[in-house]
Amino acid sequence: RRNETIKSISRDFQASDCGGFEHSNQEHGRFKKELEESIKKYTDHLIYNQEKALQLYKQALPILQRTLNPNDDAIAVAFYNIGLAELQLGRNKTATEAFENARQIQECHAVRKRTAFTGIILFTLGLSFLGTENFEDAIRIFTEALHITKTASENSENGQPNLPLSKEGDVYFSSPFLHYNLFEAACRGDVKSIVSEASVLFHLAKAYYFTHDYESAMKCYLQVVKDRVASLGTFMHESVASVISSIADVMMKKSAYSVAVKGYNESLRIQVECLGPFHENIADEYTKLAMLYMGLSTQNPKKPDAGSSDHNDEKMSQDLGQLQQPFDEETDRKCNSSGALSLKFCEKACEIYRINRKHCKLSKSLEMSAKLHQIFHQDVLALRSYREALEAEFASGLVVCDDTLLEYEKLLRVANLNNAIGMIFYNSGNFAASNSSFAEVLRIKRDVLQLFNDDSITTTLVNIGHGHYKMKELTNALEAYKEALSVNQVKFCKSDEDFSSALDAILLRFEGRAKQEPNDDSAMLSRNLEELSEILNYIGVVQELNGERREALGTFKRALEIQLLIYNSAGNYVKVAILAEKVGLLQFQSSQYKEALHSFTEALRLKKLISNGKLTVDIAHTMNSIGNVYYSIRELDKSLGIYQQALEIKKDKLGKEHIDVANTLSNIGNVYHAKGDYNEALEAYTLALNLKQKQLGEGHLDVASAYGSIGDIQAKRKVYSNSLEMYEEALLIQITNVEDTNLENAVTLRNIAKIHQIKGNTKELVKALEKELRIRKTLLGSSHFSLTLNSSCSLLSRGETAR
Repeated sequence: RRNETIKSISRDFQASDCGGFEHSNQEHGRFKKELEESIKKYTDHLIYNQEKALQLYKQALPILQRTLNPNDDAIAVAFYNIGLAELQLGRNKTATEAFENARQIQECHAVRKRTAFTGIILFTLGLSFLGTENFEDAIRIFTEALHITKTASENSENGQPNLPLSKEGDVYFSSPFLHYNLFEAACRGDVKSIVSEASVLFHLAKAYYFTHDYESAMKCYLQVVKDRVASLGTFMHESVASVISSIADVMMKKSAYSVAVKGYNESLRIQVECLGPFHENIADEYTKLAMLYMGLSTQNPKKPDAGSSDHNDEKMSQDLGQLQQPFDEETDRKCNSSGALSLKFCEKACEIYRINRKHCKLSKSLEMSAKLHQIFHQDVLALRSYREALEAEFASGLVVCDDTLLEYEKLLRVANLNNAIGMIFYNSGNFAASNSSFAEVLRIKRDVLQLFNDDSITTTLVNIGHGHYKMKELTNALEAYKEALSVNQVKFCKSDEDFSSALDAILLRFEGRAKQEPNDDSAMLSRNLEELSEILNYIGVVQELNGERREALGTFKRALEIQLLIYNSAGNYVKVAILAEKVGLLQFQSSQYKEALHSFTEALRLKKLISNGKLTVDIAHTMNSIGNVYYSIRELDKSLGIYQQALEIKKDKLGKEHIDVANTLSNIGNVYHAKGDYNEALEAYTLALNLKQKQLGEGHLDVASAYGSIGDIQAKRKVYSNSLEMYEEALLIQITNVEDTNLENAVTLRNIAKIHQIKGNTKELVKALEKELRIRKTLLGSSHFSLTLNSSCSLLSRGETAR
C-alpha cells in the first residue's frame, strides 16, 4: 500500500503542468486540489518518508510564489514545512535558511509576527541553531519564542483571538511531523496544543547548558518540571523523566555527582515504569550513568561534591545501592569501583541498543565500553568492542545530504575506530595488524575525506613508521617518517619554497616572538615546531641504525636547533638535554671531538637545571661522556677529574657495588694506563674486575674485557706470568660466549703470542699466532692474509702489546 501510494503521488505530479498556473486561476485551483490530495495521502500514518515529503514542499513553494502575494502566510507555511523536513533529515544549515525565510514573511505584518505560528517558527529555528551549535543565537531565538508563546496563550485565555492563517495555507501546514488537525489549533491561536511554554523552556535550558551557564539552565529545567507535572498531574511521565535526566546532566557538570546519580536513578525509575525496560530512552540513561562513572574512575574517589556538606562517601554508597536495586537485582555486588560500574551500565545500554537496532548509539556505547576494557587492561575484550562498534557504524549507513557534515563525521568516526584498533594491535606487539589498521585510517582520511595536510595524517604516518620500525623494516619506516615530514612541512613553506630556508626564517621569527608575551599564534607555532622536531628525531634514529651516520647527525642537529628554541623559551629542558646528548654521541663517534664536547657540555648544563643543581645518576652519565671526549683528545687530567666526579656520584646514588661504578672504574684505569701510572691503573682495573664478577658472573664478556685490561697493565709492569694468566682467562670466556672466529679472540691471541715471545716460548708463540692468523684469514679473506701476517710479525718485533 505504501509503494502504491508513492507511485500515485509521483504520477499526479508528472501529469501536472506547473507552468500553466501562472496564468489560470482555474488551473491553479485544480492543481491546488491535486496537491492537497497528494499531501493528505502522503501524510497518512502509513507513509513517513522525509525525503519525499521535502520534494512535495519544494514543488509547492514556486507555485505559491508565482500565484500569491510574496508575503502571504501560505508561503511562510511552505518555507516552514521545508525547514522542518530539512531539520528532520539532519540538514540544520538549510533548515535554518528556510525558517529564516518563513520568519521574515511573518514579521512583515505587525500583528502576524506576534501570532502562535510565528512562535512555532521561532521554536524550530532555535532547534536548527542548536543543531549547528550556534548556541548564542539559539538562546536569543528561544527567548523571543517564549515571549510570543506566552503572549499568544494569554490572548487566547482572555478571549482575544490570534490572527488566523489564510485558507491558502491550510493544506501546506499539514506535514508528517505535526498532526494534520493541529492546523485548526494554530488558526485559533491555541499555541499550547502545538508547542508549549515548557517545550521552549526545555530547549532554552539546553542552549544555556551548552554555553556553560548552568545556573540559567537549572532555573529553566526546574520551571519545566513544575509546568509538566501541573499539566500532567503526575511525575510518572517520560517527559518529566527527560527533564530530570537533564537536571542530572547539569549537576554532573557542577561535580555534584551524588545528586546526578540520584537524578539519573529517578529518571530511570520513571521511564522503566512508563516505557518498559527495553526502550531506547532507558539505554540513553544507562549511557549517561556509564559516562558519569567513567569520569569518576579517573578522579579521586574521595573527592566530595562541590558546594554541599552532606555529599560524602557514605552518601555516594547509598546512592549506588539505590541505583542497583530497582533495575538489576542480579548485579554483582562486588562490582564496587567506578570503572566497573561504568562498564556494567555500558553493557546494559549496548544490549538495549542492539534490540532497538540503534546502530549509531550502539557504536558510541561500544566505543566507551572498549575504552573501559582498556582501563582494566582487557585488550582482547576492548578489541572485540571496537570491532563491533565499527560494524555498527557500517550497519547504520552513511547519511549523504547537501550539508555533508554528517557524512564527514561518520567517516571520521570509522577512521578513529580503526585507529583505536590499530593502537591495541601495536601495544600487543602485532605490528603487521596495527599497520593494516593505520593504513585504513590513512586511506579514509586522505583518499575519502581529502585531508591531505591535516595533523592527524601526520600522526597516522608516524604510527605506520613506528610499526615498520618495530618489525625492523627500516627502509619502510624511514619512508613513512619522511612522508610524515613532507606533510608537516606544508605548515612552514609553500611547495615551491626551500624548506630549510623557510624554516630558518620561521625560527628567527619565533625567537623574536618568544621574547614577547605569549599568544595563540606563538603557541600554535610552538606545537607545530615540536611535532616537526619529533619527526626529525624518528628519521635520525632510523638513519643511524641504517649506518647513515652523517645523515643522522645532520637530522638530529636540525631537531636540536628547533628544540633548543621552543623548549628553552618554555623552560622545559628534558627533551633538549636528551637530544643534545644524542648529537654529542654521534659527533664523538665521527671523531668531531670539539663539537661533541660542546654538545655534551650543553646537555650537562640542562640536566643540572632540570635537577635544580642536585647531582643525579643522569648527570654522572653525561660527565662520563665528557670524560671520554677528553680522553680521546688526550687531555688526560681533565678526563681523570671528571671521571672521578662521576664515580663519586654513582657510588652515592647507586651504591659502591653497582655495575655502573665498575664501568667508571674501568675508564679511570684507562686514563692511568695512558698516563703511565700503571700501579694506579692496576688498582682501578682490579676493583672493576671484582665488581663485574660479582654483578655479571664469571662468564660474562665484560669480565673478559676486565681480564684483558689487567693483562695489558701487567705486561707494561713486566709481570708476564700474571699477564699471560689474565689473557688466557679472557680468551676462555670469549671462546665460551662467541664463535672461535671472532675478531676479539684474534686480538687476545696476539697478546698471548707476544707474552710467549717475550718469555721465549717459541712453540706456544707459533701456536697462538697460527690461531690468530686463521681467524683473521676467515674474517678478512685470503687477500688480507699476507698483510695480517706481516702486521703481526712487525708488532711482535717491536715488543708491543696488541690493543
